Amino acid sequence: MDKKLQGTQKADSTGEQTFGDDPAASRTRKQGRPSQVKEQNPPVFESYKQTIEHFLKAFPEEISKLPDHRDQDFIYYSVPHFVYWGLSLFLTHQGSLHQHGLRKGDTQFVRNFCLFTGCSESDLASVDTVIGFFKKLDPVFLEQAWFKTIQTLIRGKSFDFGKHGNRWMLAFDGTGGGSSARPYDAHSLKRVRVDGTTTYHRSALVTFLVLEEGFAIPIAVEFIENMEVNASKQDCEIKAFHRLAKKIKGAFPQTPIWLLGDALYADQNVIRTCQQYGWGYSLNLKETDLSAFWRDAQEILKLCPQNKLVIKETRPDQKTRNKTYQWVNDIDYQGLKLSVVFLEEEEWQSQEEREVLNNAGKKVKITSFSWISHQAIDRSNVVSNAQAGRQRWRCENEGFNVLKNGGFNLEHAYTRDRQGYQCFFVMMLMAHTIQQLVAKGSLLKKVIKQIGSVKNLARLLSEAFAYRVFTEPIPPVAQIRLRPDH
Repeated sequence: MDKKLQGTQKADSTGEQTFGDDPAASRTRKQGRPSQVKEQNPPVFESYKQTIEHFLKAFPEEISKLPDHRDQDFIYYSVPHFVYWGLSLFLTHQGSLHQHGLRKGDTQFVRNFCLFTGCSESDLASVDTVIGFFKKLDPVFLEQAWFKTIQTLIRGKSFDFGKHGNRWMLAFDGTGGGSSARPYDAHSLKRVRVDGTTTYHRSALVTFLVLEEGFAIPIAVEFIENMEVNASKQDCEIKAFHRLAKKIKGAFPQTPIWLLGDALYADQNVIRTCQQYGWGYSLNLKETDLSAFWRDAQEILKLCPQNKLVIKETRPDQKTRNKTYQWVNDIDYQGLKLSVVFLEEEEWQSQEEREVLNNAGKKVKITSFSWISHQAIDRSNVVSNAQAGRQRWRCENEGFNVLKNGGFNLEHAYTRDRQGYQCFFVMMLMAHTIQQLVAKGSLLKKVIKQIGSVKNLARLLSEAFAYRVFTEPIPPVAQIRLRPDH
């Protein structure tokens, strides 16, 4: 999680950690420092509702259009009820369907659920009813509703502060969705271990809209699964990439995209797809993956000593480091003319630390990076190109790390049914987006600093659903802004 969202951690006499300015903490404050009292009943519930209404204006209408496969003569719960049921499961970090289903008989929770979502049912659908609905809903329809919601965000220029030049940076990466000793379904991937045992896996390729300000907005997913029962060759990330790229191009045909991928995607077919769609790209390059191409780049680099830029950076604590950029253009790879950027980044060191290393005959630790790029590189754009390439890690940190360890429980099975699981996965990505909009929006700036983590934000939302009594209607706010200062 972005470190700037984390509060100061302290331990009380029981060894339990508190965050931010907790009045219960026993630490003595410095004289003259004003005491900050935590806000009682912070407006978390209201902020979530108003953020959804402000940024995701198209969402309620889009989910109301989802196909309804049920017998229309025996319907009690609306289609939006099921979608909001899933979203509230992930927004409040319940962790499992069973845990969320326990709230079915909670009158106050149901009242607040209806106030939050606009649904009018007098109780919540049972877990079995929810699973039954999503078992028969093709997740493609849920994705399409989300595409149109994201399109509204982009067209509304909500994220314009995070564009790289005139392009949106999209990071692709795969993730595991759990494993089992028995198949989830006939499409499950399988892996045979050295000891002869077989495990079955769920995996997905997710695309994140990444912004330098700490956002990783999931906008599309392609499930990595065997498309045919008993397929002779298993599905893989590269195959899934081409399906996902086609899906994204169809949903965002005019959107200028800069694709960010790890070394797995430094593949001629991936690059040709990017060129066909008019996408830019920065793909990690490793010597072990494209050894011949790497050697060619290194040999050409020796002949171009002028293609070098060294920048010295200084921190407020006076520690410094050098960043050395080098580049080569027009390297042939399978008939493609590509550019490569190399970056060597020193570890931050004070002058005293450098002197100690020099006296010991040692050098400052250096981390190296390299990318294949669509751009012709020169001194004017080499730094910005490398900065774009470095943003790929956000899909790991603000993306998968949060989804796995930040309360969303990505690797939980939820349901063994194929379509049902995929629908819950898509709703998890929706909830992850909403949480980021709230956490980085202007409504809860003080609250975030006090509670110290977004995980605690979900806890406060869960408590508000269960215990708070709200006056209807909740008044709208004048304006909400995303804060790119995190």
